This record gives sequence, structure tokens and C-alpha cells, in this order.
Amino acid sequence: MSAYAIATPERSATAAGARAFEAGGNAIDAALAAAATLAVTYPHMCGVGGDLFALVRDASGAVTSVNASGPAPALADPGGLGSRMPATGVATITVPGAVAGWERLHALGAARPWASAFEAAIACAADGFAPPSSLAAAMEATGVLELTEWLRQPALAATLRALAADGAGALYGGDVGARLAAGLEERGAWLRLDDLAAFAPELTPPLAGRFRDLDVLTSPPNSSGYLLLRALETLERGSADPVFLTDVFQAGLRERAASLADPRGPSGDTIAIVTADASGRAVSLIQSLFNAFGSQVLEPSTGIVLHNRGSAFTLEPGHPNQLAPGRRPAHTLMPVMVQREGALQGVLGTMGGAFHAQIHVQVLLHLLAGASAQEAVAAPRWTAGLDGVQAEADIPSETRAALVAAGTPVTDLPPHSPSSVGHAQAIWVAGDGTFDAGSDPRADGAALPS
Repeated sequence: MSAYAIATPERSATAAGARAFEAGGNAIDAALAAAATLAVTYPHMCGVGGDLFALVRDASGAVTSVNASGPAPALADPGGLGSRMPATGVATITVPGAVAGWERLHALGAARPWASAFEAAIACAADGFAPPSSLAAAMEATGVLELTEWLRQPALAATLRALAADGAGALYGGDVGARLAAGLEERGAWLRLDDLAAFAPELTPPLAGRFRDLDVLTSPPNSSGYLLLRALETLERGSADPVFLTDVFQAGLRERAASLADPRGPSGDTIAIVTADASGRAVSLIQSLFNAFGSQVLEPSTGIVLHNRGSAFTLEPGHPNQLAPGRRPAHTLMPVMVQREGALQGVLGTMGGAFHAQIHVQVLLHLLAGASAQEAVAAPRWTAGLDGVQAEADIPSETRAALVAAGTPVTDLPPHSPSSVGHAQAIWVAGDGTFDAGSDPRADGAALPS
């Protein structure tokens, strides 16, 4: 069996994870090295100021869900915000949970020291790199980071060094957190050091559903993972016909809008990392700033860009996803693992806002039809909104014809359109036990083995 597998949406991150494997690390070490690197090389999509969900499988086959999504600050107050949440700005900043999530993953069985996870990320931030195309486009569109041919982030490098030396506590109550909170307070944000110090990720069993002869695992709410299980359950009673799938996908969107929220209380930019090793360990890790550069608020002393996950709250009184202090917003993120008779079969992840479940269904159906991991994530996709379908131009002609014949409005997209159909990463275990990995060409990534 292959010693390991990894897929990420950015080549430097994949290389960092592979080096962690080669240095004696396992699937957790590789995922952490890739996640920290992506916080530097894909800062428009994820980072120290964002959130994280993950599924972690240990060598015995036990799977743990890590929910490191942060709540609204204690001072959060919907008064003065009008009838709906803003899309960006300081009011959309919730407690960033990603770094605390990294620390929890490390504690679940990493083989290498905590500080080793930051080596590649620190080098990238300090020495600089040429921004990949999607980052350059986001820099030009938002102005959060100055558009340059060679991007250095010295303040972020210093923050990463502090995290490597002092652990997540440097952010959650320590000097980094104090400077971050002070800088945000000056800009009118609600976040305070006490909010950071009080945060802890939530570890739970995963949600599980049955599809054909597979057990499909994901994270429970406030993740949207249950929508994937609901869609697969419905497919068991129906077919993969595109018209039927459209109905299933639209039902999921309506259910999410009506009911998804933080169970503890009343389209975005995201990355997925998938790893696996020969011991049976595996990680599906999703981390996000939500929109491009999140809140579009950069705290300069720390180099941290804050997410805008709070924009997913509603201001509708009595709604289960209503903004309130200490409540987590509804999340699109959903890590996914697949098992067959207790053995690891696949590790999946995607970005794609409200369409995560739809993308996972399509990738999984391709894999079960015999596609390689690379073919499955690269295949033409379509997504169903409440008012019609967006379809890449190269979807099968019979799929398009069926949708049009059913009266479904179809909006054409260029092939490989990440803004509308996301970008997915996949690892699939072949019948002989070898790993097959695929990285979506809609991003800038790589997969090993490929």
C-alpha cells in the first residue's frame, strides 16, 4: 500500500504536507503542515483569523469530529445593523477558531512536534512567494493585501513564530491575542481578549449515514454536513437523474435556510485538505475565511486577516440562526470521510459555499462509477440554486438536455469555474489497498500519489 496520500488546493501546501510525511509524520502532521502553509499562500481563502472543521481517523478506525468554529463575541449587538447582516466589516467578525483547531488535531495523535507544523509556513511568509492566480485576483479586487509580484508577510511570519513557540495560547489569551484584540477594538469590532481566551473547540462523534454499501461520515451542526447525508438518503430511494438531483439539492437549500444553526444556542472562500497514511489514519480538514479575505479587515500588528463568518447570521427575531453573543453562525463547511465495513474507503473535502453537499454528491457518484480520484474532482459539475442551475459548459449533453426539458433555467459557465462549483480534493482507496488522490484543477493544487 502507498505510504501516504495528500491533496490540497495549492502546490506549496501539498509539498509541505509531503515533507511532513517524509520526515516521519502521519496524516495529522501532514494536514497541519499543509493547513499552516495555506494560511500564508492562500490568505484570501483561509488563515489564522478563520474557522475550521475536521474529521480525524486514528489507527484503530475511530473517527472524531473537531468543530473549531468560533461564536459571536460577548459584546455582539444587532442593534444598529438594520434588517440584515453586512457582508464584510468588523460586525461580521466572530472568534477565529482555526488555530485552536490545529492544536486539537495535534493532540489527537500527531507524531511530530507542534512547532514543526509551522516550518514551511514561516518560511513562505518571511521569504515571500509569487501569488497564485486566484490570490492575485482577490488582492486586486479587494485591496486587503497590496498586489505585488512577490508577496512577503513579515507580521504574519512573526505571529506564526509565536504560535510555533508558545502554542495556540499565544492567540487565545497571550500576546498575539492581546495585540489582535486591541487593534480590532480601535476599529470598532466587538472582539475582545476575553472572547479569545474563552474559546475551545468542540470534539464529538461524527454524523454517519448509509449510502449503498458505504458509511459516510461528516460533522454535526452547526456544520451543514447533515444536508449531504439527507441528500444521499433521498438518492437511495430515487435515482441520480439530474432532474431528481436538482429537486434534492433545492430541498437541501431550503432546509438549510430555515433551520440550520448552532445546536448549543438558539458562497464563500474555503480550502479543503485531505490526507491518509498506511496506518489507517486520515484527516479531512476544512478551513475558511468565508468570502475573499473574509471581513476584509487586516490587523496590521499581527498580520491576521479576520473572517466574516458572522455575515451568515440572520437578524430575523426568533430565527434559530439569529445573531446573539456566544452563538456560532450556521456554517457551510463539511469534512467528509467514507468507510466500507469499517475500513477507510475515502477522504473528501471541498469549497463552494452553500453548494458543498451538491459537490460532494457529484464527486462521490463519479468515484462509485469507477472514476479515478483525479477524474472525479475534475469532472464537469453543475449546482442547483433555488431559481435554476449553473452548469459548466462541458457537462454531458444528456444532463443539460434533461434539465432543459424539465423547464429548469440553466446558466452556462466556463469549464472549471471555481467561483460557482467549488474546488474539491479527494483520496480513494483502491481494491488492492493503494491510495489514489486527486486535486481539483479549478484551484492551484496538487495531489500525491496522483
